[in-house]
Amino acid sequence: MKKRYLLGLVLFASLGSVTGILGADVKADTPAQVVSQANQSNTCTDLLEVTTGQAQIRKVIRFSLFGPGNIHVDFAVPPTGTIDFYEVTFIPENNASYQIQVNFRYPDGLQSTVFSTTATPVANQTYSRRFVSPTGERPFLINTSVAGENNIAYTISVRGCRN
Repeated sequence: MKKRYLLGLVLFASLGSVTGILGADVKADTPAQVVSQANQSNTCTDLLEVTTGQAQIRKVIRFSLFGPGNIHVDFAVPPTGTIDFYEVTFIPENNASYQIQVNFRYPDGLQSTVFSTTATPVANQTYSRRFVSPTGERPFLINTSVAGENNIAYTISVRGCRN
C-alpha cells in the first residue's frame, strides 16, 4: 500500500518523536533464524548510504530541541540490475528500546512502509530481515528510521539480493 506524503508531513515526522506511532512491541529474529537466513545462497549487493557512500552506517541517536534529529538513513538502489528482495541488517549497541521503520521510496514520489515496530533487542546481536516491494515496483531508495533513547547506538546496512 502506497501513501502520498506531503513535504510538510515528512519534515514534521523527521523532527518529531516516533514513539507510540510504530505499533506494539515484538521480538526480533532469534540468532538461529538470523544465521540460517544469512547462510542461504543468494547473490547480494551492498546498497550505499546516499551522503557517505558507505555500505554500513553507525548512528548514535541524538536529541535536539526538535526531538530526535538523526533518525533517518537512506540507501540508494542501483538503477540497473535485478533485485528480488532487500535485506536490512540491524546491530544494536545497547539493551534499550528501539523504534524501527523501513520505507521504500519510489520514483513517482510515493512510499511504502514495509516494516514498523518497537523492540528491545539484545545488544551486539545481529538482526536481519528480508523485504520485497509490496507494489511490485522497484524503489529508488530504502529509508530506515531508528529512534530510541538519547545516546543509544546501532549499526545498519541494506543489501539488494537476487534469488
